[in-house]
Amino acid sequence: MVQASDWRTPLSAMDRLIPGSGIIPLGGLLHATWEAGFRGVCTLEIFSSDVPDSLYKQDLHEVIRLSREGLGRAWYDHREKITG
Repeated sequence: MVQASDWRTPLSAMDRLIPGSGIIPLGGLLHATWEAGFRGVCTLEIFSSDVPDSLYKQDLHEVIRLSREGLGRAWYDHREKITG
């Protein structure tokens, strides 16, 4: 299983962001796991406490929707980048 999230310079050990809204190069990481032969599950990792804009304080359905869109964008944007 691959766990995906994004982050900034963390404000706490439990500080994660919606995929695509931070600094992790998710597209490259996801493609690298695929190219290495991984065909398992990719799960969303949501840790978000002790920060003023905690994901826990937001609408969970919206966090999941935006996270799914962010993961998809990371995958397809990276693919476009490498294939031109």
